[in-house]
Amino acid sequence: MIEVCATAMATANPPQLITDWYHSCIATFEKITTDVDNLIPGLDSRTGSFETKELALQLVQDQIGRFSVWAGNVGAHNPASSRMSLDYKLKEAPHIHNTVVELLEELSTSLESAY
Repeated sequence: MIEVCATAMATANPPQLITDWYHSCIATFEKITTDVDNLIPGLDSRTGSFETKELALQLVQDQIGRFSVWAGNVGAHNPASSRMSLDYKLKEAPHIHNTVVELLEELSTSLESAY
């Protein structure tokens, strides 16, 4: 019973750490790259649409690269306890922290809806 309640609470409360949202976005990006065949309507690798698949895959990989560079530059990928993390850097500016969390949540939602 306690486990059910804890699971329900965890589902009701999305992660509030920048690093958690970063990892959520990266995981969804990875799911998209591994399932690109099923994400593009009408894509059939047997009918000569290989270029379309490769272009779509390249575009997603470019966005993963951009996101990873941003995360590396600001420390979004670091554990929240690390002084190098964006969570740690913004601990004295909760309004900015919340804005970054909201933006990453929106990105995660957009990626999930694309997947």
